[in-house]
Amino acid sequence: HVFYTMGAQNSRKNVEAAILAYFTEFKGSDNCVYMLYLFGDNKNEINTNVSQTVDYIKNGLKLDYYPKIIVSAGHITDENVHLSHGAGDTYVCTSHGESWCFPLFTAFLYSNNILTTPCAGQKEYITNEACFIKSEQSPVIGMLNVPRHLYRGDADWYNPQVSDLKKKMRDCYNNGKVIAS
Repeated sequence: HVFYTMGAQNSRKNVEAAILAYFTEFKGSDNCVYMLYLFGDNKNEINTNVSQTVDYIKNGLKLDYYPKIIVSAGHITDENVHLSHGAGDTYVCTSHGESWCFPLFTAFLYSNNILTTPCAGQKEYITNEACFIKSEQSPVIGMLNVPRHLYRGDADWYNPQVSDLKKKMRDCYNNGKVIAS
């Protein structure tokens, strides 16, 4: 089973929640992989940041096993985007907030399973409530290096429940394509 995420590497995308859920729900013996496709101009910086994040989570969990995870960083071509959706089974979006989430919409068009926080644009085209990860709203924090009028603490964003995401990921793994909307 191929779980996958595409997007920019920043705190709003919250890939840490998806990695945590994946590492604690699956073992190295499970026939699955998590593919992270992270966009950005500085491939080396993205790889370093993601490697540090993965190491931080592993060191914190202290487990004897981890399922496979593959990171692709930098520029991704349109052809590779479509190849990724074609190879993927379940698109995972643990973002704190999205206006549209084009990769998720594309996964939807490929009839892949979709697991996402219930924020903004996704609610416009996803009608199956099973796709939405239970989430709580809290003040925006941590979005540095963006214009001051964006991502302020007087707005809220979504924090997905890792326990609910784990259950939904396991359901997708066990039952195949069951959650596509």
